[in-house]
Amino acid sequence: MEKELPKQVRNAVGAVVCVVAKHQFAEWPELLTFIQTACFSENVAANELGFYLLGIITDAVGMEMEPYFESLFSLYSQSLNQTSNTEALYLTCVAMSNIVPYLGSAHVKNFSNLLPAALNAIKVLLGADEEKACTSFELFDNLLECEVGIVVPHLASLLELCLEVTKTESLSDTTRVKFMTFISWLLSKKKKVPTATLR
Repeated sequence: MEKELPKQVRNAVGAVVCVVAKHQFAEWPELLTFIQTACFSENVAANELGFYLLGIITDAVGMEMEPYFESLFSLYSQSLNQTSNTEALYLTCVAMSNIVPYLGSAHVKNFSNLLPAALNAIKVLLGADEEKACTSFELFDNLLECEVGIVVPHLASLLELCLEVTKTESLSDTTRVKFMTFISWLLSKKKKVPTATLR
């Protein structure tokens, strides 16, 4: 684990773990212990593997992860504040996006508290890998679709980022259109969002 783990190896490990987790998650408590240890590791390869597994397993087992949500939020917070590891930032945003459909009212406040750091992570990614930045931004697409109330306190920051991206000519057309589309989508959902926020 001290050397960089090739993406193909990481993905293969993840695929095997995911298949087993779908059928035996409840009987495999060691899995989350391993993931948590990896996510907290100072080793870059282990850290990235941990967040990769966290994202795909959350997507695979869904609500079975609910008892661990608060612990996951702590992991997300730690990773989002380590802006030097752009791959971990990307994987964390993907993991957060995968958890969105399973959030309930009890989780709104703590998840919402993570969003400023997630927005900052996306800004960092825009300067490092536009494709990963766009994929990470799908977190907010999912929130707008599933849990718009979580997004409301952050709309000003979201709109500021989107407008900044759309006018930055050094970014690709694909990236600028992605963020412009979000503004249009947000306006189309204005009945679900306090009108004053959009003015």
